Amino acid sequence: MPENEYSKRIKKLIGRWGEENKDKFEYIITKILIRNPSMHIKGYKNSHINYKPDAIFVLDFMEKIVFEVLDSQIETKTIADLVRCIIKEEVSDVVFIVKNNSSADNVIRVTRVILDKFDSYLNLKDTEKRKKEVPINVHSIKITETESKSPKKFLNKFDKFMKKVIQT
Repeated sequence: MPENEYSKRIKKLIGRWGEENKDKFEYIITKILIRNPSMHIKGYKNSHINYKPDAIFVLDFMEKIVFEVLDSQIETKTIADLVRCIIKEEVSDVVFIVKNNSSADNVIRVTRVILDKFDSYLNLKDTEKRKKEVPINVHSIKITETESKSPKKFLNKFDKFMKKVIQT
């Protein structure tokens, strides 16, 4: 499926924000992968999954922040992307970018269900133990079509949001 203009604008602005903020936090962004970002998830024997999120920031201690722009099929894509991020060890955070509040609500709902299921499968009752076993933080931010067309609006909103993400 061809990438739409909204997704292209968001990815470009994520890259711009990353370049402008590489060393402004306790954790330094060492790589910004926007063009054909890819992560190889190894399985048993010769099996693997090649996962291509919309963008990746690699932090100085090798953890990754993965970005997914969700503009359609919110529920299906959230499930697939979240599971791939959970099984890829270096992913510390996944950020879902959506156009509206109902999509943001769907991301939160699906995330809760998936993390609750992982907790029950791994028999994880307490939050601290879950953080060790499934150490991933999930975030969502609403960026409207209008905000995606205004670099200044996007960068201002995204900057406030990312300060919270990187500090967690």
